[in-house]
Amino acid sequence: MAVLKDLLQPRLRQHGLDLVSLLYFVLFELTAPIVEIVGLVGLCATLALGVLNVEFATLFFLAAYGYGLLLTTATFLIEEYAYHR
Repeated sequence: MAVLKDLLQPRLRQHGLDLVSLLYFVLFELTAPIVEIVGLVGLCATLALGVLNVEFATLFFLAAYGYGLLLTTATFLIEEYAYHR
């Protein structure tokens, strides 16, 4: 929680962005593990109950992973093109 302590230091505040940074940190960074745990519990529950369509879940996972891989590759290529001429 050093980030929170640093954000609340008066000498580190810059142009009022500390509140924006704090809100972003709380809304996204602190809640992300909770959302992931809820998702994993839900996945296990649907698997145990036999409700999950495994074929669809597998295809969805592959599509999401492929999209993430595409974005990462595109970002890398753009960075190489822009800064390493």
